[in-house]
Amino acid sequence: MGSTKDKKLLSTAGNLRSQAEAQLQAKKSVITSRPPNKKESQRLVHELEVHQIELEMQNTELVQARDEVETALDNYTDLYDFAPVGYLTIDHDGMVHGANFTAAGLLGIERSRLVGRRFGLFVADESRLFFSEFMGEVFASPGKKSSCEVALVREGNSALFVQLDAVASRSGQECRIAVIDITERRQAEAQIQRYVAELQGINDELTRFSIASVKRELRMIELKKEINELYIQSGRPSRYPLEFEK
Repeated sequence: MGSTKDKKLLSTAGNLRSQAEAQLQAKKSVITSRPPNKKESQRLVHELEVHQIELEMQNTELVQARDEVETALDNYTDLYDFAPVGYLTIDHDGMVHGANFTAAGLLGIERSRLVGRRFGLFVADESRLFFSEFMGEVFASPGKKSSCEVALVREGNSALFVQLDAVASRSGQECRIAVIDITERRQAEAQIQRYVAELQGINDELTRFSIASVKRELRMIELKKEINELYIQSGRPSRYPLEFEK
């Protein structure tokens, strides 16, 4: 990318030099065909000197512009390659044409080995149908952002969950995808679900225990009432005092 910019700048500088040489040759032709007087010679020399200074100033500006372009390119490259989020460029067939170091790191593969491969190969079996539908949606709406969550398989078969934010280019030939690792979040959600299920089980057990306890207490009260009635029938006082009978 930087090489192309340099070539353009060098080409521009070369064109300016060619134009300057052509003008100088034209001036020489005029001088040769018609010997100038002293005043005209001074004017021509002045013009050439001014033009030389203009060329030097333009050359300085070109060098400065080249340096600024290279600095901006380096900054952009660093921001892209070392961003905390993975970035991919994928064509309509799912082939990876560009990737930053973060995306390659998430997939556990060198960037040079990632580019040129189908991204779908890294999608877990349980997410492939969903991913295919998602990509169809992305390319069906160029310029519109779409998101989904899928499971990926890193090289070495370790799994991770990611959120994909994708936008297809206006031409519809490729799309740019941001890959965000949400593995820890998904693991936390799964842990919460396990805790909720465990608490629900404990609550159900306590509920069953409470119901059984209440039934047992009610049965004890009934038995005490029956015993008390037998005592009363035999002319003796109640054996078990009951609070609600006071």
